[in-house]
Amino acid sequence: MKKLVRNTALIIATGSLAVTSLAPGVYAQDVSSQNISGSDRFSTAVKISQSGWNQSETVILTNANAVADSLSVAPLASKLRVPVLLTQSNALNEATRTEISRLGAKKVLIIGGQDSISSGLEDSLKASSLEVERIQGSSREETSLNIAKKLKDLTSDKFQAAFLVNGHKGLADAAGIGAIAAKNGSPILFTSNSKLEATRSDLSLLGVDNVYVIGGNLSLVDGFDSIAANVERIAGSNRQETNLKMMNKFSPNPGVVYLTDDGAVKANRLIDAVLINSGIIASNAQPGQR
Repeated sequence: MKKLVRNTALIIATGSLAVTSLAPGVYAQDVSSQNISGSDRFSTAVKISQSGWNQSETVILTNANAVADSLSVAPLASKLRVPVLLTQSNALNEATRTEISRLGAKKVLIIGGQDSISSGLEDSLKASSLEVERIQGSSREETSLNIAKKLKDLTSDKFQAAFLVNGHKGLADAAGIGAIAAKNGSPILFTSNSKLEATRSDLSLLGVDNVYVIGGNLSLVDGFDSIAANVERIAGSNRQETNLKMMNKFSPNPGVVYLTDDGAVKANRLIDAVLINSGIIASNAQPGQR
């Protein structure tokens, strides 16, 4: 596995307002840039995978349009140090198929239920002699919890923290916090105002004492501020300001900033943030390899 960049900020800045906010007052005016993109979201995922990995026994596969399922996967991808690739629901994108072959993958970890990635597609992967594991739930909240449980199973250490975001109103918040969560190996849990007590129980199950609530009290009510032993809320007046506050909290002087669409017009454009959070952070997770 190769490293894509060194000394990265491990942060994503979203939206045009964030670009204005970040320059020039926060960062030096002499800024170099690089465009990481393909002809579509599938090829962008492949390009990141090709840049970061010569081979990988496992790949994570998510539906290109099921952003909610994908946004909480970055810490798991980072822990496993594997690329994230995209597919349609019922058929494997040809660029994705070719990349799985190039990587020499033996296992595919599917994220989401059969509405996201069909049982027929799962069967076709198995028919190609690939081992398949699926992480899913009856809701996006449960899927994020099951991703967190998988992450917990892979480590003997206690989670340093967990990040709570509204699984419907706060998808941009999840995109913004993904790189930070991946770097720290901390789960991202989707919740909602009606699931306060259920989330409290989930945090107890995961053994989490330190919680960051992302977003204002319209997204997650004040009751979340006492959901664990130590709670800090990070919120701005809009998604861009919330994102900037995350940056100032966790990486006030980054060497690299990744700019992606903030999903305000179309939420599925947040998939680019998934690829940055998962792919690039995971590619930097293993020292000493290039």
